[in-house]
Amino acid sequence: MGKYLKKLPVTNKTLAELSYLSPALQRNKDTTSVLSSLAGRLPTVINPLAISEIDEKLRSYCVDQVLAEKEVDEKNKFRLDVDWWKYIFQRRKNGILK
Repeated sequence: MGKYLKKLPVTNKTLAELSYLSPALQRNKDTTSVLSSLAGRLPTVINPLAISEIDEKLRSYCVDQVLAEKEVDEKNKFRLDVDWWKYIFQRRKNGILK
């Protein structure tokens, strides 16, 4: 995924903040604040009244040790939607990730 980010016009703040969805940045100290900021700038996607709930979920995501230890091979047919986020949503559905 990193090779594609280098080709994007990352001067666009939304695109730059979307890069924080990468598994490599899950434990980054700025991930929660950056993704909360992104959520705040997308009111048609995320209800502004739900921002505090999203902030809580982002904090839980960022400190999840199991996710931090999950092997991510971005060079070998890795898909962000299937191999990473589907796994996270499944953990949340099962009550593991609050």
